[in-house]
Amino acid sequence: MNKRILYIIFFVFIVAVSFSFFFDDQPRNEHQIFSNVDLIEMISPYPSFSKMDTVIKSYENVTTDVIYSFKDIVFTNLISDFFVNKNSLYLLARGAEHPIHQLIFDEKNILQHIEFGERGKGPKEFSLPVYFGIDTGNQNNLLIFDQNNRRISILSLDEEDSIAVKEQFLTDFDLGSFFLKDDKIYANGDFFDDKTIVILEKKVREFRQVDAFRNALFKTKNTKFTPAVLVHLNRSSATVHPDARFLAKGYLYTPVIQIYNIEGDLLKEYNFDEDFDLNYEIKYDNRENIDRFIRTKNTKFAYLSLAASSEYIYALFSGRSEASQKENDEAFQYFSGNQIHVLDWSGNIIKKVKLDVNVNRIFFDNHSNRLYGIKLYDDYSLMKFNPF
Repeated sequence: MNKRILYIIFFVFIVAVSFSFFFDDQPRNEHQIFSNVDLIEMISPYPSFSKMDTVIKSYENVTTDVIYSFKDIVFTNLISDFFVNKNSLYLLARGAEHPIHQLIFDEKNILQHIEFGERGKGPKEFSLPVYFGIDTGNQNNLLIFDQNNRRISILSLDEEDSIAVKEQFLTDFDLGSFFLKDDKIYANGDFFDDKTIVILEKKVREFRQVDAFRNALFKTKNTKFTPAVLVHLNRSSATVHPDARFLAKGYLYTPVIQIYNIEGDLLKEYNFDEDFDLNYEIKYDNRENIDRFIRTKNTKFAYLSLAASSEYIYALFSGRSEASQKENDEAFQYFSGNQIHVLDWSGNIIKKVKLDVNVNRIFFDNHSNRLYGIKLYDDYSLMKFNPF
C-alpha cells in the first residue's frame, strides 16, 4: 500500500514538471500591470535619491505674455523642436517642403517669416529633422539632427538674420537633445542600458561615439526589465549650463532630476514626488519575442522639457495622465504642463512656479535673459514668461 502511494506521488510529480516545461516554452500573450510598488521591488538596487534641503509645497503664480500665434504660418502638426535666439524663433517642421522656419518678432508681432532648407537626401537637404542642438562655443551656430539622413548639420546664423549650412557630418547614433563642446557632441537619447549621455567625437566627416555617462536611472543590471522596456523608462529631456560645465536631465515617466558635471560624474539626483505613481503595462510581443512597455490612460507624465540659465535649471512638469483629460480641456492637455520646478546648479530647490497657461516645451534665451514657452496644440503660440 505504501509503495503504491509512493508510485502515485512520483507519477504526479513527473507529470507536473513535464507540463511546466511545456508551457514555459509556449508563446505568452499577457499584460502585466505595474505601479511604483512593483517598480521598487523589481529594481535592485533601486536608485537612492538625495534628500532635498528644502521642501517647497506652495507655488508662486507667474503670468505669461503671449507674443504671437504661428498657427497660420507653418505646418504646426509637423513641429518637432524650437529654439529662440535674440529676436528670432526657429522651428523645425519635420517632413515639410521647407523644414526650417525663422520667425523674427518684436514684443507682440511677427515681423518676418523666413523659410529655409529643401526636403531631400542631397547635400544641404533635410529628410526628417527632429532636434536642434546648440554650440556652446559659438552662439551664432545652430545644429540640427536629421534622423532619416543620419546627419548632423551646423548652421550659421549671422547678424543679418540669414541662415546658411556650414558643415554636415554623418552619425550612426539616434540623438535626442544635444550640444556641441570642443568638437564633441553630448547627446541625450532613448537608451536600453546604463548609458545616460553619449559622447560623439568629430572624425573627418562624421561624429562617432567615443564615450558615455553611465548613470541611467533604470539599468539592465540586476533587473527584470528588457531593453524594449528600459528604452521607455529612461526617456528624458536634457539641458546644459551656458558654459557647458554642467548638464541636467529630467525623466518623462518619473519625477527625477539628475545633475552631472561635464566629466560625467553624477552630482545630484532628486525625486520630487515619492508618491508619484508610475502606472504602465508590460505586454509580451510574441512576434518579436520580447516584453514591451505599454503606456496606459493612467500613466502620468513627469518632466516634459528642461531649460537652463547660468544660475538655474527650469524643469517643466506635467503630473497628468490621459485619464485626467476632460471634455472641455485643450487638446492633449495631459501632455503639457503649467508647473515649473526651479533649481540652482548646486542642486538646491529654489521655488515651484505655477503658470497661467499650459505649454509643451520651454527654452531659456541667454541674450534676453528670458524664459520662453511654446504651445504646440490649439492656438500654437510662443509665450514669454514674466521674470520669476
